Amino acid sequence: MIKRWLQSVLLRFKALLRRDELDRELEDELAFHLQLKATRLREEGMADDEARYGAIRRLGNPTLLREQTRERWAFALLESLWQDGRHALRSLRRSPGFASVAVLSLALAIGANTSIFTVLSALFLRSLPVQDPGRLRIVTWTGRDRMPARSRSGYSTEVNGIRIQSSFSWDAFQRIESLHQVFSSVAGFTSFDPNVVARSHAQVARGVLVTARYFETLGVQPVFGRTFSKTEASAASPHVAVIGWALYQRTFGGDAGALGSTIQLDRTPYTVIGILPPGFVGIDQNSPRDIYVPMARVPELAERHSFERKDSWWVQTIARLAPGVTDAQARAAVDVALANATQLAAAERRENLNNPKSVLIEGRTGLSFLNSRMRDFLLTLFVMVGLVLLIACANIANLLLARGAARERELAVRQSIGAGRFRIMRHLLTETAVIALAGGLLGFVLAQAGTRILSSLIIPASEASVTIEPDVSVLVFTLALMLATALL
Repeated sequence: MIKRWLQSVLLRFKALLRRDELDRELEDELAFHLQLKATRLREEGMADDEARYGAIRRLGNPTLLREQTRERWAFALLESLWQDGRHALRSLRRSPGFASVAVLSLALAIGANTSIFTVLSALFLRSLPVQDPGRLRIVTWTGRDRMPARSRSGYSTEVNGIRIQSSFSWDAFQRIESLHQVFSSVAGFTSFDPNVVARSHAQVARGVLVTARYFETLGVQPVFGRTFSKTEASAASPHVAVIGWALYQRTFGGDAGALGSTIQLDRTPYTVIGILPPGFVGIDQNSPRDIYVPMARVPELAERHSFERKDSWWVQTIARLAPGVTDAQARAAVDVALANATQLAAAERRENLNNPKSVLIEGRTGLSFLNSRMRDFLLTLFVMVGLVLLIACANIANLLLARGAARERELAVRQSIGAGRFRIMRHLLTETAVIALAGGLLGFVLAQAGTRILSSLIIPASEASVTIEPDVSVLVFTLALMLATALL
């Protein structure tokens, strides 16, 4: 069975390569049968003209016979689609005004939609370039009255109607870090902006102070060198740093000698031990980070933070869920840890305090939820240009209806020679598909310029290293948009 099927497919491919020769042979065979039937009719006493027309009537529609025969030796659907496509191009070429207006209208509308979706995807939908981002969780907390935190850093925002705080005390973080039953790995971090001097080049960089398991929690491996070890988490360890790809290119020009070289952070020398991959800019893709230093350097680089004070909350936390653990289980465990930390702070301050409640936020896209205003603006703009696309489809549909009314005679002729209603409908749909395809391709080209303009308007120059360019999701979106446009 399979062997016969493979032989049939092989013969069909051979027929495609010998199409012209087979067509000539088919024409000769049809002519032979017509001549044979006409000869028999003449022998029965018919005149020449009557015999010829009688032979045609008995043999059947020659065009239909040719189509049916070709279906047996070739891929009929592909060939008919190819023929419909060629006929659609010829038909549109005879109406350049209509084709130009339709394609340009769709190109502008599809280009605008694609531009906005590209920016939206890059800033808010694209996963972090880390291992298994779906298991990452941003650990935050909520609470208002009589909280154990007298001073806080980090961010405070609203997520799903809940006001959250991002930072924990060092004591609270250590308690969360010890929750091995719900988290396979936990990391703490806090930002700082050091003055960096490397190879006589001074600049202000964006840095992150991180615990030893920060890169392990994210699942990020350096391109060159290594990340921090547990021994480098103490204040007595050597001064080391890991730098991002952008700083590596900007300061060292891609020189392999950067590994092991010395840079100065706020006048203190640090040794570069690792260089991160180009796609990783930190967990906030809208605010790229250049340099990473062990958390032990907080007294030197971030003096406002304190390891000892229970009421100073400054450590931001990211964790990776252990296999089989749900968010509800993790929240329950973190709530217990926060309650224990609050009791210790209450005893130290000699006052009653309320326990914060944990909030776990999916970390697949990092801290993109912080730019809620920009996201809402892009979504509103996306809806507006979507309506513009619908209007463009409605206008082109009206043009197609008017054009179809003028082609009644052509369609009637096609039906009279054997084309069924489905075939005619498929032919007309192919024309709209060609228009949608041309509009989509031109729109994708226009979207490149539109994306650059839109991203330059909404992203500050200081964050220009954010990569905003089409990826697979954008291509799929554009293709889906073209298909929907053709159907509409």
